[in-house]
Amino acid sequence: MFSKFSACVILVASAAVGHAQKGALAEGLPEILKLAVSRADSLRYTGTRIVSVRARGAQRDTVEYITRDGNRIRIDFPNDSAFAGQVIIEDPQERRHYLPTQNEVRVLPPRRGESLMRLVASLARFRQERKVSVENGSVIAGRMTRLLLVADRRGNPLQKLFIDPTTGAVLKSEVFDFVGTSVGSYEFKNIEFKDRIDANLFRVSRKGLRTVSPQSEAKQLAAKFNLREIQIPPDSGYRLESARVIRPEGEPILALMYSGPSGRLTVFQTKTDLKPERLSKFARGDIATRTWRSGGINFALVGPKSENFDRIADRLKRDLGAQ
Repeated sequence: MFSKFSACVILVASAAVGHAQKGALAEGLPEILKLAVSRADSLRYTGTRIVSVRARGAQRDTVEYITRDGNRIRIDFPNDSAFAGQVIIEDPQERRHYLPTQNEVRVLPPRRGESLMRLVASLARFRQERKVSVENGSVIAGRMTRLLLVADRRGNPLQKLFIDPTTGAVLKSEVFDFVGTSVGSYEFKNIEFKDRIDANLFRVSRKGLRTVSPQSEAKQLAAKFNLREIQIPPDSGYRLESARVIRPEGEPILALMYSGPSGRLTVFQTKTDLKPERLSKFARGDIATRTWRSGGINFALVGPKSENFDRIADRLKRDLGAQ
């Protein structure tokens, strides 16, 4: 299984977002943030950082050894870490997570673009609802930084970025909840910028290695529970992140979780009734829910309200011959 913290790690920008799109989103933003975006695909360094995640009242700190070559990143862990021996390698196309005890590599969509580019997109979309300020930051990993503070209209902090004004590297990032508590962060303790990084560091090659993807897991689970093999079409811009079976009331429900342009979408299917109250926790705020039935199986799509959501729901129903 993937480590719980890995889904929460706040990572820096990815080449998955094209230069033209980056430039358009960055218009009108502080120069230090523009610098971070423009340098995101060209940085080369090695370093050590501490990743902190707060969940269910407890905080977990994890040490990570980082090797970065432009749009490729490798994460290793100390020998005394709970994740010792695991290796995460990511590029704009995929994220490969090597698990030594299973001698398998799990393949997922990339995640590195989520933090910085989602912040930039959010600032572009909600310019009237966000306050952005820049001031001198603290010394991080021996380098003086500039602090970019993002707050709501009342001045409550939402996110802090400590950016090296020389290289554009984000040396510390911190995200806050509704009451101002830090719920996720990373901070470099040391960093060394390089002219060249060995390309062999970004390969996983072991005899007998098993490759597992969300698609293969979805196929196996659908066959095991006699459900349908379905997917959101790749041309929609959404990629499958995980497939798992949940049992909120004892009966199995296959949940396929996707990430894409408008956020995350989840497709549920089960042979039992999909009661509205079962999905209520997924349908708060600006979240939409669509349900339908086909071939004796009940389906639901849950995700942010958008034109994308409606198009995908209609296409899935059409492809399934839904009632």
